[in-house]
Amino acid sequence: MKTKPQRSLASLLIALLAFCGGSSFAAEMVKSLDIRYTNTPGVEAKSQSLDVYSPKDAKNAPVLIFIHGGGWRRGDKSNPGVGEQPAAHFNKHGFVFVSINYRLTPEGQHPANIQDVAKAVAWVHDHIAEYGGDPAQINIMGHSAGAHLTALIATDETRLKAEGKSLSILKRAILLDTAAYDIPRFLKEFAEGREGTGMRLLYTNAFGDTEEQWRDASPQAHVAPGKNIPPMLLFFTGSRMAANTLAPALAAALTQAGSPSRAVDTITLEHNEIGQKAADETHPLGQLVLQFLQGADVTTFPDKLGTASQSVHAPAGDYLKGSNTSPIATREMPTH
Repeated sequence: MKTKPQRSLASLLIALLAFCGGSSFAAEMVKSLDIRYTNTPGVEAKSQSLDVYSPKDAKNAPVLIFIHGGGWRRGDKSNPGVGEQPAAHFNKHGFVFVSINYRLTPEGQHPANIQDVAKAVAWVHDHIAEYGGDPAQINIMGHSAGAHLTALIATDETRLKAEGKSLSILKRAILLDTAAYDIPRFLKEFAEGREGTGMRLLYTNAFGDTEEQWRDASPQAHVAPGKNIPPMLLFFTGSRMAANTLAPALAAALTQAGSPSRAVDTITLEHNEIGQKAADETHPLGQLVLQFLQGADVTTFPDKLGTASQSVHAPAGDYLKGSNTSPIATREMPTH
C-alpha cells in the first residue's frame, strides 16, 4: 500500500522531467512580435507587420523569412504552422525565423502584396542583426500563395530595387506548392472545367484581369541570367493544378539561367501537409529543406521523394550524415 504513492510520485517526476525537456527549447526562444516594417497611410498595422523568433543569445545566425499562404486573400503570420511552431524547429537548427504579413485582397491585389513583401525583406536586411541574425545569410520560404510571392520576390529584381536592395541579399528560396509560377500559361492551358473557373476567379482577384498584369505577377516571366537570382528548391504534389508541369518548368528555366534549382514531387502529400512537413526533421521533405538551407547542392536532390535510386549528399552537420544511409534516399513516403 505504501508503494503506490511512491509510484505515483515517481511517475509524476518522470512526466515533469519529460515536459521540461520537451519545452526547454521553446523557453529559450526570444519572441519579438508585431513589428511594423512599413507604414502605408490607411493600411492596418497588422497587415504590414512581422514577427521575429530568435534562439537565445543568437549572434550572426542565418535567417529564414517565411511567407504564409491563403490564396492571397486570407492567412496570418501567427497562424498554427506559420509562426511559433516552425520557428521552434528552425531555431533549434540555429536560424532566426521571421514570419511576415502582407496586404490581402482586395486591398492587396498585385502589386501591393509583393511591394509589402519587398519592404519586409528590406527591413529584415536592415534590422535583423539587432535580433541575432546575419543580414548576409537571408533565406526565404513560402507556402501556397506565399510560395508564389517567394518566387516573385526572388526573380523580379525591381521589387527589392525599389527598396534600395538587390536580389543578392537572398541566398536561397524554398517554394512549398503553388501553381502561380506562369499565370498566363496556367489560365490558357489548364484553367478548364469547374476547378478552372474557380482558379481563374482567384487569380483575377489577386492579379487583375489583363495578360500584362498576369505576366508581371509571374515568376517565370522574370527569370533571366545575370540577375543574382538565388537557387530554389520547389515542392509540389503531383498533377494538382498542373504543378507537375509548371514547377519543373520554372526549376529548369532557373537552372538554365545560372540559378541551380530543383522541383521535387512529394508524391502522396496533400497541399497543406507540404507546409507542415517543411518543419519536420523526421520527414524526407523537412530533411531536404534543412540540407538545402545548410548549403547542399540542390541539383543532386531527387525529383521525387522516396526514390531509393537517387541519393542526396548532405553537407557536414548534426543530421543526415552520410548519403549512403540518408533517410531521404531510402525512406518511403507514408501512405494515406
